[in-house]
Amino acid sequence: MAENYLAILKQRSQKPKETLQELAEDIQELAMKAYPEAEYKFLDRLTITHFKDAIKEAEVRDAVHRAKFTTLDDALNAALEADNWRRLEMKRNTFVRQMTSATTASPETGEVASLRSEPLGLIYLLQLHCQHQLQTKNQ
Repeated sequence: MAENYLAILKQRSQKPKETLQELAEDIQELAMKAYPEAEYKFLDRLTITHFKDAIKEAEVRDAVHRAKFTTLDDALNAALEADNWRRLEMKRNTFVRQMTSATTASPETGEVASLRSEPLGLIYLLQLHCQHQLQTKNQ
């Protein structure tokens, strides 16, 4: 019976819509069933390894792989932090694309391409976008 749980554990990957917490809990449960008499240190190493490999998002998986953890909880916390960062970056990139396309349509933006590489360029683009929105609203 334990061999069946080990086989499932080896094939386990994050399911669509499954949270990282759910994934970690399931992997821990499978590991305990696969090795019911194993010591906690062994189970921690085993669960961390399988958890890292099971994470769906490559950026999150890479962040967890680079760090060295001794407990599954630590690995889970790092994965959650990396996933939150990934989500924030996706939102930021979407916002930047929206701002760039909105300001590209306005006549004042001949310098938009060079602004993308400047640290304060995004702030300037935001100001241009706001000005353009106000002008459009007032017309």
